Amino acid sequence: EEENSIWSILSTRGPFGTLLDIGAGDGAMARKLHAVDVVLVEPDPSRLGELRKIVSTNPKMRLVPAAVADRTGRASFYRTNLQAANSLRDPSNLKGLFPGLKVLETTTVETLAIADLLKDVPLEKDGRHVL
Repeated sequence: EEENSIWSILSTRGPFGTLLDIGAGDGAMARKLHAVDVVLVEPDPSRLGELRKIVSTNPKMRLVPAAVADRTGRASFYRTNLQAANSLRDPSNLKGLFPGLKVLETTTVETLAIADLLKDVPLEKDGRHVL
């Protein structure tokens, strides 16, 4: 990891009020930053087991197993052989950039509009938050 990356810089700051980690992946960012409340948002079913273990041992964390989208509901989620390309959007347009890109699985996931997600996230007006 680069010394001047945003995560390296933020890991030396804090504590923060709330960390809202949308697309939490493996939860690495949440483990690096010091925050009073941590909300991990991750739709990828292949990541949820690992994140549930992390959350179960840390009372300041909670997991929202959903994707952030334009509306609350359900949508197709495309899991590919390149995790950075996993998305609610069909990744077929990325094959020009990533010729070996393959969809490994298409599944239906819960979605949350950002306004609906933020209803349950503790954001004090005078707090320092990382979103």
